[in-house]
Amino acid sequence: MNDLLAKIAVTGLCKSFGNKVVLDGVDLAVPAGQSLVVLGSSGSGKSVLIKCILGIMEPDAGDVLVNGVSVLNRSAAAHTNFLQKTGVLFQGSALFDSLLVWQNVSFRQLQERTMRRAEAKEYAIHLLTEVGLAANVADLAPSELSGGMQRRAALARAIASKPDVIFFDEPTTGLDPITANGINDLIVKTVRQLNATAITITHDINSMRRIADEVALLFGGKIMWRGAADKIDDVANPYIDQFIHGKLDGPIPVLGFGGK
Repeated sequence: MNDLLAKIAVTGLCKSFGNKVVLDGVDLAVPAGQSLVVLGSSGSGKSVLIKCILGIMEPDAGDVLVNGVSVLNRSAAAHTNFLQKTGVLFQGSALFDSLLVWQNVSFRQLQERTMRRAEAKEYAIHLLTEVGLAANVADLAPSELSGGMQRRAALARAIASKPDVIFFDEPTTGLDPITANGINDLIVKTVRQLNATAITITHDINSMRRIADEVALLFGGKIMWRGAADKIDDVANPYIDQFIHGKLDGPIPVLGFGGK
């Protein structure tokens, strides 16, 4: 795909921490409206990739284009504008303990003063019901919610600004299989409703199967495979074959288990 035609295009992205190379020339183009899942083992650099795209972390080399325009070399105001059109579901939900659930959901609207408090609360309650939570959850503290409920509230916050790009960072980690499937289905629903471009990073194969249009496998700082999610079981690539089937034997080292 022509990077200028992609909604998001990562080109030659590199990031190291001391002698440890995490990203080693990553190229990744995502067309508008596509849901891309980036698979990878723990420590493979998935979260670093998202942080570089968001500008939370500065890469050593490479660029990130959104709608054909670099987001790394723009003014602070332009970068803020990009973030205003972006939603993020953080790993572990990352709700603010000091705020009520509705204040978490409408955090951006309250901070930017685009809504009055009463309006922001009403909007938050609407979003909470959209993700399957009762209205009375709005007045609870995050600590009063189960892990699955926290994840739903965090999803409501991620979509509150009606973003056209959404990032999901390990959205089902730590959840039981039934709750995880509920979160996966909500991700599919909200991405479709917003017609958003989505990038999800995970090592959860079940999540990948439920939410991905396309899949990329990150290993050794590079994208080792990229293709359609519904074709993944027929792929001859040894990296993706080992990963999705959980094989100990293959090109991906498995510490302590005798992988090649």
